[in-house]
Order: sequence, then structure tokens, then C-alpha cells
Amino acid sequence: MKKQVLLTFLLIALSACSGQRLSLNGTESQSLQFDNDLSRLSLFNSGGSEIEVKVINPENQEVIRGFGLGPFANADVLVEAQNRLQIKGDGALRYRVEEADPSILNPSPGSVNFTLRNNSLKSIPLLIPSVMNPNLSPYSNSGVNLGYGQEIFFRFEGKKYLLLKVSSEIMPNTTIVVNELIEKRKAELHLN
Repeated sequence: MKKQVLLTFLLIALSACSGQRLSLNGTESQSLQFDNDLSRLSLFNSGGSEIEVKVINPENQEVIRGFGLGPFANADVLVEAQNRLQIKGDGALRYRVEEADPSILNPSPGSVNFTLRNNSLKSIPLLIPSVMNPNLSPYSNSGVNLGYGQEIFFRFEGKKYLLLKVSSEIMPNTTIVVNELIEKRKAELHLN
């Protein structure tokens, strides 16, 4: 079993090593802009500390989506041509860019586009099984397109709890304030 886990980790690390590498110094943000109408970036944090990832509208500096990418974690992010990717952290980030079909921004039947918002001063790690495990940075947004029935979990004192299950009750382009929803769920589950 240990060999399978090690082999899986090595395959993920090797696949993440293809592409380009960006060294980060911890104090300054680095920005990347892409020519495609819509670019999908596969990111891999090859360092030992969290990297802040944001998609920014350069005209008004509005954060379109963002999350924290934990040590040795990977995630995908979409960047529209008019926006730029802003990265801040310490260590190294490997990334691969591919052109994405803009139609993926339109939700397919049985799914919905919405935003997860963190209005708190602390990062919030979430688990979205078989999709991604975003770490919402303080005062950030993370845009998602999730299918109905998809579960989103949060952790409290080392245990995993259901935060919400995506349903047709979530209206397209809704913003869900995650830190408030977590406090509500903790009260419902008598965790406080």
C-alpha cells in the first residue's frame, strides 16, 4: 500500500514538473497574462509554504477568484484574456498552460456557477472531493462550477464535516460567504 501511495505521489509530482517554473520570493506578487480567450492553468506548489493565487481584473484590481495553494498541492484555475493571474508566496510554483473552451464558463445542465467568498482574516481549507481542495485566502473569492449533488466539506479539530451540498437552490452567480456558513454549520452540529 505504501508503495502505491509513493508511486502515485511521484507520478503527480512528475506530471506537475512538466511545464514552466516560477520562483517566488515571498514579498512581491508576480503577475502573468495570457493571449488565449480563456486559459486553464494546472498549478503545482513544489515548495513548503502556501502560495496565494488570484485572478485579477487589471482595470480595477477586483479579485475575480482566488485561493491558497498549500505546500505540495495542485489545482487548476481559469484565466480570461482580459484578466491576469497574480501569485504571491515563498518557494516555487510549476504550471502548465493550455487553451480552454470558453463554453466551460457556461454551466452545463445539472451544474451551477457560483462564488465561494472568505470574509475572514484566516485561510479556510475546503475539500471538494474529485474536484479540488481549495484553501480560501483571507478576503478572497473562488469561482466554481459544480454539479448538483457535489458535496463541499470543511475541517474542524481534525474532523471533516459537510458544509453544503450543491443543489438547484443555489442561483447562478450567487456568492456564498463560507466563513459565515461554517459558523452556522458548527452551531447546527453543536461544535462550538
